[in-house]
Amino acid sequence: LRRRAKDAKLNVWYPGKFQETSRRAFFRISTRDIAPSRSRGNNSVAWLRFASNGKVKVYSNSEERLLYEAEAARDIHTVKVENTLAVKVEIETEVRSEDGEDESPPCIWMDREGYAASRDKALAGVMPQTCSWEWSSDGVVWSKCQFFPPVPGATYPHHAENPNVLLQPTCTDTGRGIHDFGVELLGHVVIECCIPAGLDIDGQNTVAPTLFVGESIAETMDNDPLTQEQSTELITQPLLAMRSEQQTTTNKDVRDQMKTWITRHPVAFRYARVVVPNDMSISISCRATFHPAQYKGAFACSDDKLTAIWMHSAYTLRLCMSDFILDGIKRDRLPWAGDLAVSLLSDAFTFADADIVAKSLTVLGRAGIAEKDVNGFVDYTLWWIICHNLFHLYFADTDKIFLHREWPRIKQTVDWLVSRCDECGLLSIDEDEGKDMVFIDWANVEKGTAVQVLWWYALGCGASIAGRVGSVKCVDEWRTRQEKVRDVLVELCWNDEVGMWTAAPSCQTDFSRHANILAVVSGLSKGNDLDRISEALLQGGMPEVKTPYMKTLECISLSLGGQAHAGLTDMRQYWGGMLDRGASTFWEAYDPNETEESKNAFYNRPYGRSLCHAWGAGPCYYIQEALLGIRPLSDGWKTWTCCPNLPPDLDWACATVPTPFGCIEIDLSEESLVLFIPGNTVMIMNGQSHSGPQKITICPRDDTFVRGRRMKEWSRPYRGWHYCPRHVIPERIQGYEDVNMTDVPTVYQLPDVSNKWYMSFIGFNGKGYQSFVAESDDLVTWTNMRLAFGFGQKGDWDYGGVVLG
Repeated sequence: LRRRAKDAKLNVWYPGKFQETSRRAFFRISTRDIAPSRSRGNNSVAWLRFASNGKVKVYSNSEERLLYEAEAARDIHTVKVENTLAVKVEIETEVRSEDGEDESPPCIWMDREGYAASRDKALAGVMPQTCSWEWSSDGVVWSKCQFFPPVPGATYPHHAENPNVLLQPTCTDTGRGIHDFGVELLGHVVIECCIPAGLDIDGQNTVAPTLFVGESIAETMDNDPLTQEQSTELITQPLLAMRSEQQTTTNKDVRDQMKTWITRHPVAFRYARVVVPNDMSISISCRATFHPAQYKGAFACSDDKLTAIWMHSAYTLRLCMSDFILDGIKRDRLPWAGDLAVSLLSDAFTFADADIVAKSLTVLGRAGIAEKDVNGFVDYTLWWIICHNLFHLYFADTDKIFLHREWPRIKQTVDWLVSRCDECGLLSIDEDEGKDMVFIDWANVEKGTAVQVLWWYALGCGASIAGRVGSVKCVDEWRTRQEKVRDVLVELCWNDEVGMWTAAPSCQTDFSRHANILAVVSGLSKGNDLDRISEALLQGGMPEVKTPYMKTLECISLSLGGQAHAGLTDMRQYWGGMLDRGASTFWEAYDPNETEESKNAFYNRPYGRSLCHAWGAGPCYYIQEALLGIRPLSDGWKTWTCCPNLPPDLDWACATVPTPFGCIEIDLSEESLVLFIPGNTVMIMNGQSHSGPQKITICPRDDTFVRGRRMKEWSRPYRGWHYCPRHVIPERIQGYEDVNMTDVPTVYQLPDVSNKWYMSFIGFNGKGYQSFVAESDDLVTWTNMRLAFGFGQKGDWDYGGVVLG
């Protein structure tokens, strides 16, 4: 990944540490697992046949007796094994080059079986079948090997390329020379030029075309090489072709010639522009690469916009799937642990590709955690632990091979984090000179409480993982520590009067949207506090989130707080806003107030923003969670629940949710809920259990809840009103700048004043409430904001403030 990013000239800032490939590894196998074998007298004889990518030494594992030694150049190593219970194979690869090229982890290859590689390498994933081989980095501590099936046309599994398909532009703007492929793609651009007769195809008269690509038209039209985010270097693939059987000129018969260029590296783009001499004609196509994943999940509903959001989210994730789940296809093309928290959930509801999630978690945890945080960020180390827990909940690891393989590193990471805590149990974070870095979101806000909430969450997830492997000591220790962290957070960061988490410990007047979102998603906040937080998130007054990553978590927190319909409305506006601007995939960041010119800019670069980012795929998960209430209750969907919640503005919704046991199928309308429950799973709804496989139909009773049709009739007079997307009361009221939150708007008119509206509302300054009045002619623009009831004198009836509403 590092080499590919460098070669493609991707403008990547990566504060984390790259995993380095080891030169040396040991492999061993029991003699009884080597086939074929036979007995000769009292001796047991077997023949071990394998290939390798390094120098080979084979020992009798019990006696350390050297049985065989050879260089890597030998195609097949054949070793006679007798009078030993097991053999040990030592592999030492060649020294890597300074630029890191051609480095491969030690591995052995068995004919007709595939590869066995050390699980300590970035190649590791969920083992597709049982493998008898074990590996060790030191010859002392042994673990099960990772098994890889043979890869056609590739020497090693990690050298394999994704399949590709040849695609043509959907339309061309001939005036500007822009070719629109209709959707975002990742692949090699192919340019075929027809060179007129008489020009030397291999000589100096042939001028190579110049290629410009972009995720937007503006990026494609920019000729400045300094603003390009990826390499468009072309290499030739010469091809002679006749335009006709024979062309005749006044001088002699000649052949028109075709020459083909292709980008050396894959590029991420939707639009392409080719500059060639006037006497050349071209055709352009793309060898688009796609991870070989099947769309197993599906969603549709009566709202076309919501359906489109789901499908575009799924396509966004599909493009970002490669060896691992990458953050984006333009840059950085690297796995990030925080991003994985959202893309993991989306994958579970769309592709159910457990292997790519396991590989992503593996490579993220191999970069030396005790030396540097995952991806270089404290919160991403915490998300790495959390993602491990989510993986086991949403995907199958029935034999627990992956769990037991990763457990030592998870334990090491939690213990390392514990060693970084202060006497209160909170993480000590030193951000001076970038020693400890915290991301949370691309928002310039205080993040102190947010990262401590994630620490609480990670401790709980670590304890859950410890429970799965049977480590009672770790469960008890980490749960006790988690409770201590909770008590400290409540004491230092929870404002019970307002019902919100503050932005930083011991700061009772500055509130953080991010801390409150994470407190709900993590389960730190419960009961009535969920309602209070959800109301606060809806009313505004706190800095907005800046990325689809955090917006997805905000929508989830609204659902958990009983505001699922509000979360769906928020999703329609946010992701629908990107679709309205012509997006085919979802972006790294989005601000509805941005201009068309500024939507591409990021990192102080005009086209630095990724317009296809995996953390933008959150709707794949959230729409079904909010509408249908589907989620696993135990690991691998063994038990799950469904709590449908059809909003009044939807007539129907249907979905397919993949599980390791088959697909859940749901058809929800105003009249009924039809569910197919896969075999070997149990669906729990309203306290009742339903075992699969079976299809059930549930018709809600009229006295249970108001049906959508009746709600539509009741709300008809109030629908179609103008929606104002901004707050009509400013964040700061002139003359009362200490008021940082407003609430309880009450709009009214005075008798005989039909052209004027008034609104009373309350303002909170961190100490108490005051009541204000404003006036408007159109219900959108409010002016003349003035105090109605302030803080009275001590002993008076209005001492401490008055709430009017």
